[in-house]
Amino acid sequence: IGYNSDVQGYTGAQWTINVTRDAQKDGLYKGVAVPANQGLTRDQAAQMIYNAVDTGIVTASPHWDASTGNTTYNYEKQADNNDLLRNTFGVTTVEAQMTNTVYQTAGTNKDTYTATVGGTPYTKVDTDYSDLLGQTVKVMFYDKNANGAFNAGDDVVYGIYAKYDSATTDLIVQSGVEATGDKTVKANDVTYTLDGTSIDSWTVAVDGDITIGSTRASSLEDADSTNLIRLVDDDNDGDYDLAIIYTVNFAKVSYADSSRVIAGANTYKTDANVVADTLAKDDFAAVTWNFTEGKTELSEIAKQTGKVTATKTDYVKVDNGDWIYDATGMTVDQTYDYYVLNGVVVDSTQTTAVALESLVFVSDVDSGTVNKNARVYYLDGTTKVVPVDEISTGADKPNAGDLCTVTETDYGVKFNVLTSGDDETAGAVFTDYTYTDASSVDDADGTNDGSKVIAEIAGNAIADDAVIFVLAGDGSEESTAKVITGKQLKTLMVNDSADEATISGTGFGSFSKTVNGVTKVTIAAVSWQDADTVANTWDNWDISEATEHIALVTSDAITVSNGYTQYTIWNGSENLTVVDKDSTAVSEFDLVEYSAIDADGYIKDVAHYTHDESSNYSAAANEYTSAALVGFDGNAKDGYTLYLDDAAGLATSVTTDEDTVFWTINSGAETAEEIGLSNTADLTLADEVVDGIYAQNVMVYTADSGAATVVIFDTTNRLADAAATDVAVTDLNGLTVTDADGNVVTTSTVLKIGDILTIKNETGAADTVTCSNLADEDGTALTSVSLADDASMVAIVNGTGLSITIS
Repeated sequence: IGYNSDVQGYTGAQWTINVTRDAQKDGLYKGVAVPANQGLTRDQAAQMIYNAVDTGIVTASPHWDASTGNTTYNYEKQADNNDLLRNTFGVTTVEAQMTNTVYQTAGTNKDTYTATVGGTPYTKVDTDYSDLLGQTVKVMFYDKNANGAFNAGDDVVYGIYAKYDSATTDLIVQSGVEATGDKTVKANDVTYTLDGTSIDSWTVAVDGDITIGSTRASSLEDADSTNLIRLVDDDNDGDYDLAIIYTVNFAKVSYADSSRVIAGANTYKTDANVVADTLAKDDFAAVTWNFTEGKTELSEIAKQTGKVTATKTDYVKVDNGDWIYDATGMTVDQTYDYYVLNGVVVDSTQTTAVALESLVFVSDVDSGTVNKNARVYYLDGTTKVVPVDEISTGADKPNAGDLCTVTETDYGVKFNVLTSGDDETAGAVFTDYTYTDASSVDDADGTNDGSKVIAEIAGNAIADDAVIFVLAGDGSEESTAKVITGKQLKTLMVNDSADEATISGTGFGSFSKTVNGVTKVTIAAVSWQDADTVANTWDNWDISEATEHIALVTSDAITVSNGYTQYTIWNGSENLTVVDKDSTAVSEFDLVEYSAIDADGYIKDVAHYTHDESSNYSAAANEYTSAALVGFDGNAKDGYTLYLDDAAGLATSVTTDEDTVFWTINSGAETAEEIGLSNTADLTLADEVVDGIYAQNVMVYTADSGAATVVIFDTTNRLADAAATDVAVTDLNGLTVTDADGNVVTTSTVLKIGDILTIKNETGAADTVTCSNLADEDGTALTSVSLADDASMVAIVNGTGLSITIS
């Protein structure tokens, strides 16, 4: 590299000292921690060779001393990049910050990477260097033109390397970050110092887009975030200048086959994304950006099972493990199937067997004072006489009509009588149930005059399979009881008087539980004067095949020869392209009824029903509208009652019967052929976006005022049916409307009920924003809002015909 061996004293007794002196000065020992008089490993030799070819060439400047006649030499570095790499191999090295790396999936650079460093895109890179994102790196490339600039057509990248050895942290789960000061955060018991109270941030979205902003220590602390963070010390001063936030979302899979997965409100095609082949319906997927593949990646979140052993605010311990953040409501001593993503419980389902075996109904108790016995009935209908423990601490004395929990003791059976004051005890034993003492029993109109059958207990509907204890008699030793079902109970009359032929209007107690969005009584105790006459039998009904010759239109119509109309329909099992000689004016998601389709594809006798997403569903004749499914009860055999909440928040219900057609579709599919999925009911409740505002997820058609004819469930849970027809953002003189992804909303933007918008005033003065079909985060309708200059507000779409104006 330019030194003269004789001049520098590389010979003679001091040669090792002199060689080491110059090697240290020129950085040849960088990364080589070994004494100068020991042998090198191959790794160390390679590092030293690299250091040598990368260090600058020196030139000798002679200096003649006239007084002595001796010549001495001074060595100086030449210009930048004048090293062996450049002079011998034609390599130019550039140092700058890497701001992105993108995998190329098409074109002449297919299957290579383009790394952007210092604003220059370096193409045809054969390695994924995304781990170096945000760092100052060295890019080494063959500089064919020897001009120091990368030419994509001629030059070849040899490699990209971090300038500093310890410039970044490992990936950190954001849920585990704690802000310990204005400029310090702690994670995994390590404290990191930020280079200021505010540092740069880059947020990598699940589609690979990078948003540049800033963040603070307090913002990096986010216990319920599933994102990952990497901190970058770009100037190697020990403080971190940049936080790279890798977005990691989670979504429940509502549909999966070999070609696509629908998770949350999005469809992911397997050939365009990295999708785990193990994903199936009802799994949970982690969604993030895969730099290596240049695609969005869906990986399966493993289901875990365990018992909660401790809780504190927003945190739980499972099986005495570490504390994990939980906002799903897991409770101590209960067992769950649960899913954890980056330190956050994203979903949990209690699997603890509810201790119903400890619940009994007491029909009578001995009147004696010694060795008292009680007759009890169990949930399975069996009965026996048991000795009453009156000695143990906390033991209650039972009476006829009591609902109790029981435990075996050395003194007999210990009773805990459930009363309205025992909610805590009842809740601890019967998790997820609500206990109501002295429950009222009512018929449909509340008259309780003995002319109508029982409809409610404690204000709640009664489950058909509910366990009902019915007491006959006056509570004496001769009293008997019977265990019947809720369905049997609902064939009996209720009367507030002492009519022996009816059930009393006041029951002993009841347990209710919310299932599928509907609260129903599952256990109750009532009284009647003659329980032996209660027994009854019910026939089972078979459900006939669904109505034929009805179809969903899955494409807009086009005009073909002879002026006929052509469109695609889905009949529940297959897609058919048909020609309509009557030129019916159909649109996507309309319904058609027809008599037949002939061999030439002509559809006969078409009756057409327009999908009206803007009206409120009311189950009127020939109504076909969208709504949100917020609850249901019943079953396929006996028919469902579907509770609907439309865009305006007006609740209604519709029933189904054996002729109702159930379909499941993907409203977000890109082609007509991908919309129809199955002809089975997939009763998925709508997402509640904010309090009282639900995203539409079901379309219902009722041919008459009776049961629904067709019920269509959208597996994305977001029917794409609300266009922002009146939003003219470019004409609003500084009012900016963006969606949840930061995209500007215009008149051509198709929005869905439940979409979240941000409205920002950038007019330079306070203004009034006038809205329709929008609500705030509390679910309150927005009509006229005063918005200060540079202020923003969040709004949720809760109807169609959206408009936003400013004055």
